Order: sequence, then structure tokens, then C-alpha cells
Amino acid sequence: ATAVVHYVDEDGNKLQDDTVSDEIRVGNSYDVSEAEAVEEITVNGKTYEFVSDGDAAYTGSMLENGVEITRVYKLKTYKVNYEYTGEVPAGAPAASSFNQSGVEAGTSVELAEEPSVEGYDFSGWTVVEGEATVEDGSFTMPTENVTLQGSFTKIKKATAVVHYVDEDGNALKEDTVSDEIRVGDTYDV
Repeated sequence: ATAVVHYVDEDGNKLQDDTVSDEIRVGNSYDVSEAEAVEEITVNGKTYEFVSDGDAAYTGSMLENGVEITRVYKLKTYKVNYEYTGEVPAGAPAASSFNQSGVEAGTSVELAEEPSVEGYDFSGWTVVEGEATVEDGSFTMPTENVTLQGSFTKIKKATAVVHYVDEDGNALKEDTVSDEIRVGDTYDV
């Protein structure tokens, strides 16, 4: 009889060739413990990680009908995490509300929409953890988790005022006051 180890995904699909022992007489010892070392299997660029084997015996005495062990693997996925730095204004959505999980390596990930809070500018999302390069608002998921950060800056506003006075500083007419404009923007009064 033989000892056979099957490597399958959670749906029972074969991931790699079986490990099969030589013919062993019933009652003699078998050993397929090298199969226990297979923690990850990569197939067509997708990585699967070991989940369970039903507490299988990788060594023991050969049974009359042989020994069969099935090792089950699940597709390895990753997370995209978002976080803010600095002061977060009231009304900003929780950064964690943009998080994604179950993302397969090699898939295209669109960046979360930049939050909009009145009176604040948002810096944009920047990768701070993980080997991901953002191009045109998306990146290809690497074989690790990715963390992106963004921050808010309070918009500073001011008004432009024109005073009409004579040489002695006496008002000649009412001041002209602009609407509030961003500091650094051009104005016209």
C-alpha cells in the first residue's frame, strides 16, 4: 500500500502533484512528513497558504487500504489600510472606512476617494508601508499589506480692504472689502 498526500484549495482543486510514498507492506512504517513543510504553494502567480489537514498522521504504520492525507490551502490575500496624520477635522470620515481586505496580489487597486471637509485641503494619499507605486490613482497590489496616509491642512482665508483717504487720513468714501479669499490666491477689488 502507499501513503498519499493531496494538496488542494478550499474548493478541492489540485494545487500541485501529490506526494506518494513507495509501496510499503501493511503494518510497516511509513513517513511522508516532508509534506508538513509545504506551508505555501504558488500556482499561476497566486499564493495559497496552508489551512488544515484534519490532524493527519504523517508517520505511522501502513494500513491495509493505504493512507491518504489531504492538505487544504486558501488563497493568500492582503489588506489596504488608510490612516490620517496630524489634526483630523470634525466631519472627516474615519480613515478606516476606506480600508479593504481580501485583496489578491497582482490586482489593480483604486485609491479611496479623497475626503472633502469644508475649510480644509487634503494632502492626497501616500504609500507609507508596502511596495506599491501609485500611478493615475491606482496601484498593483504587492504580496504584502499596504498602508496609505493623508493629512488635512486648514485653509487660511483673509479679506482685502481698500481705504480711500486724503493726505491727512480722512475717509473720502466707504472702504471696499473683498469676499474672503485663500491666503496666497490672487484678488481683485
